[in-house]
Amino acid sequence: MDYISKWCEAFWRACTACSAWRAIQRLVGGRAEKCVFIAGLLTYLLFQGTLVAVPLWTQPVIPQFDDAYAYINKSEQLKVSPRQDCLALEDLREQLGAPPSNPAAALFSHRMYHRVLFSYHPLYSALLLALERTGLTYESAFKWLWTAGAVFVWLSLAYWLRALWRPAPAGIALAMLSLQVFEGHGFHWIFPSELALGAMLFVWTRLIARRGHAPWSLIVGTILLVSLHPAGRIYAAALVVLAVLLAGWPRTLRAAWPQLATVLIIAVGLLLATVIHRPELSIRLVPWPKTLSEWVPFVLGSAAGVVLALARSVTPLSAVPVALAILFGYRTAADDESKSLVKSSALVVALTVTSLLSVTYPYPAEVFRRVWLLLAALLAGAIGQSVWYLVAHMRVLAVRLLQQSGGAPLSPGTASEAQRRGWIKLSALAACLLIAAVVQLATGGLSLATTMYRMGDYQTPYDITQPARLVALTKPGDRVLYLHEVLLLIYLTHGGLNAGVVYYPAIAGTPTEARWLRDPSVRFAVAWNPVQSLKLLGAGGIQLDPLRELRVETPAAVPVNQVRLLVENKGGPVQAKAQSLAPDGGEPVLVSIPARTSGWVAANWPRATQTRLLALTFPPNGSQLRLLGLTMGDDSKHWPWAQKARLTLTPRELTGVATTLSFDPAELLPDILKPVGVEVLDDTGASVVLGLQH
Repeated sequence: MDYISKWCEAFWRACTACSAWRAIQRLVGGRAEKCVFIAGLLTYLLFQGTLVAVPLWTQPVIPQFDDAYAYINKSEQLKVSPRQDCLALEDLREQLGAPPSNPAAALFSHRMYHRVLFSYHPLYSALLLALERTGLTYESAFKWLWTAGAVFVWLSLAYWLRALWRPAPAGIALAMLSLQVFEGHGFHWIFPSELALGAMLFVWTRLIARRGHAPWSLIVGTILLVSLHPAGRIYAAALVVLAVLLAGWPRTLRAAWPQLATVLIIAVGLLLATVIHRPELSIRLVPWPKTLSEWVPFVLGSAAGVVLALARSVTPLSAVPVALAILFGYRTAADDESKSLVKSSALVVALTVTSLLSVTYPYPAEVFRRVWLLLAALLAGAIGQSVWYLVAHMRVLAVRLLQQSGGAPLSPGTASEAQRRGWIKLSALAACLLIAAVVQLATGGLSLATTMYRMGDYQTPYDITQPARLVALTKPGDRVLYLHEVLLLIYLTHGGLNAGVVYYPAIAGTPTEARWLRDPSVRFAVAWNPVQSLKLLGAGGIQLDPLRELRVETPAAVPVNQVRLLVENKGGPVQAKAQSLAPDGGEPVLVSIPARTSGWVAANWPRATQTRLLALTFPPNGSQLRLLGLTMGDDSKHWPWAQKARLTLTPRELTGVATTLSFDPAELLPDILKPVGVEVLDDTGASVVLGLQH
């Protein structure tokens, strides 16, 4: 061990001889722990803030838009129909409440009931509605609430860790968590359940600071938790237990009133859910599996959910070093903070174990993936404690060795046996932390980048004025047929509650399907625009650079001089070619697309001719060129619905597979409506509005 002592002596002499190092020492002084905490908090805000802010504020569509519009729609319901007694919700209540024909239908009905009717986050809905009342759109209000909620949750997490582990270990833990992305739920998804988690962490920290005596924080926090999310009831119950653990069992009724008031608030929340049904406040349970063959997939799914959540946080290569660092962190925690730390840790472990036993059929490991966030953050604090212990004690031990040597080089046998054991212990700890840090930084950075890419992979803008145009066409008693879930939520949010609803996936294959679809009141239908199925779709248009050819085919011949293209070109000028594939089609003609322009363009055909087949080719350097529409004739629509055209997109790669899009509006409807007359009323957005003539 002599060479280690000599190396440390030389390193310490070099450090102390450095004027910059001495300046840092004078600057930081006794405030080193606070500086580490602030640095860790800023690191966390930087990485997690980038993960949230970039896709949230730069993309045309809200990340997780299917979940987002489920939350937003509840605010619109609160404004338009707080008792959920409008025609749209009455129709949906009947369609989703029909007896399911099979287990799959039961699960579907269960899911849609909670997404459309179950008002399980009234406080969140009220906050979103209040922002909308200021003049913001629901989409902008949702983004602002997400942003403000993220700051609140992150600061609550930071000060919860600081209360448990002291400033420096908390700062190190935040720096580690800055690259961490959790599976399913996380500190970057700021929905009602995450806001409830942040509120619980804030009240938890208050209880630690007041040693369990924070009555108003407990009561007000419970009201917020119960009204934010059903998981808030579990969180509030945990806070009651924590208050008792920290303050001791209350011996008088006067001392117990905060805990009793909290339990009463939770009980009132449960009672209201069983009494009030307009709006729907109760969770709808689905039939549990009855046979072993039905249970096995669910149990395996729950186990897989737990393993996946753990695997996203700790890789197999770093599992052992991380475990040793966690144990060492708890072993070296300060005695004056061990009381609240041990009791809080026991409560977190109890919540985690309870979540494993909580079977939320049909969603495997759903409770665990929420509670696991607490345990992961707590254990990150233990690792931060180990790192800080290592840094502090290596410095102290180096100073002692230097003082013992009197400034002279250390000779064999100088260091005491206790100091030798200290070096061995610190070296082993340093090795564990180094291995864990290298592996976790690599995997954490990759997970962060992947999640950021996925959160930003929402390029298709929705025209939120399209639902308003549909509502303007409806009359009292009219119903709209919705063919897809996301479109249903978007249209209900932007005026669709004022008309009746037929949600096709809820009635497909049921005995009531024909009755609903053949009802003359069903005068409109909403479906996805066919271009939405393309992988080449970008920001609402077809990317033309990857295509070798775009072929247009129609059942009947059309004049080629009536073909027009709606394009957006953000690059230089482009010369595309158009050629009729009819026997007398003639030579190809050029389609000139000016640089940095957006609008309709047409080819200059030398003579009038008709064709059923037209080929369009684009140069390979037009990566900034997108096709937003293609029409034939004097048509106000963006796509060739009147001609029932088919577009075939052939990629440049020889191994690529051609894709064909059909613009026959009848093909968008269920088979039972094929005989019904159909007309495209609006196709300017990601959806198509159809008019039905029974």
